[in-house]
Amino acid sequence: MNFIDRVQEFLRETADVFNVGEHQSAALFLIVVSAALIIVFGLIALGIRSASAGRKFKKHLENTTAYLEANETDVDNVDKLNAYIQDDKMARSVKKGWGAFLDQQTGYPSDYISEAETFGDRKLNPDYKGGSAFFWTIGVVISLISAVLGVVAYWDEVAAGSIGSLEGIKLVLPAILCFAVPFAVTIVGGAILGGLNKSLYKKTRAAFEKFADALDSSVIIFREPEDEFISENIEEINAAIDDIIAGKLGDSEILEIVTAPEVEESSVVEEAPAPEPIVTEPEREEAAADVAPEPEPEPETDEMDEELMRQRQQALLQIVILSDRATRDPSVSEQDLIDLATYLDDTMTNGEFTDEERQLFMRCYFILQARYFEMIGRPDLINPID
Repeated sequence: MNFIDRVQEFLRETADVFNVGEHQSAALFLIVVSAALIIVFGLIALGIRSASAGRKFKKHLENTTAYLEANETDVDNVDKLNAYIQDDKMARSVKKGWGAFLDQQTGYPSDYISEAETFGDRKLNPDYKGGSAFFWTIGVVISLISAVLGVVAYWDEVAAGSIGSLEGIKLVLPAILCFAVPFAVTIVGGAILGGLNKSLYKKTRAAFEKFADALDSSVIIFREPEDEFISENIEEINAAIDDIIAGKLGDSEILEIVTAPEVEESSVVEEAPAPEPIVTEPEREEAAADVAPEPEPEPETDEMDEELMRQRQQALLQIVILSDRATRDPSVSEQDLIDLATYLDDTMTNGEFTDEERQLFMRCYFILQARYFEMIGRPDLINPID
């Protein structure tokens, strides 16, 4: 007895555990066994998904967000946050962006962390396809094996009958079902697994957005105290812009804008109090009558105005630095320059600024314009500003 005869005998006789007869026993046995195997491997695929990098990343984002919401991060305890971000479960783009923020220490941490770079296309990101490839491969293989065994089990009947006739179709139908049923189970299981992975992708992106918000709210900028600004600093900033524009031809470094250093408080030498003059009682009463009541202190508006002016000048300085960095960063695209120039124009148009401050905006705009014309190969269009 050859191999095919043994397979036929087993499927038609030994495998007839449901007592349906030798014609139906082979198809029923193959369908039940193959479908059961696909379901078992589907459960294994779910286990693979639960251990996928995408699921671990989502869980780690949630843990890091919980830490950020419970603690503020400054220079004294930044190592604790570093331990979360440098963990193996954290995405590489997040680690890279956090490192760039620590180097620059300006703006918000989320400005340096790209969501698009972190996630990419869900259909191409293996972190959110956990178990899918494994399940589909196993399902198709089992379906094909079941189909082959079905053909073997019914080979004699198929060969003896006429496939084109109605009777022949009835004979072939059980063999077809041996493939169709397990493959249908594979399709259903794959759809369920794909839906779970799609849900994981969406939930992870939501966790990432919450993490970015918590990072911006919790992390304190680590820069040293900035120098105080006064209104005359506009001239220094404009002078720096002149150096930036001139430096484009020589590729020089950006000029640091430095104002007068902060004055340290000097120690005060306390003088010995002068002895009080001896005053007779009538004189004391007369002097008390001449003393007018002290006026109520006026609100300390000068310090508030000075602080607002300092913040305003800091913002203008950041615009200058941002414009210069945008023209020096090789990763900045033409559209990025257009977007930044549009932002400067909207800010200048809608804000209340002095003529000197508006001139500063226009000079920053020229820096971006010059770089844009260089990128498109038309440096001849650059028009120097006065």
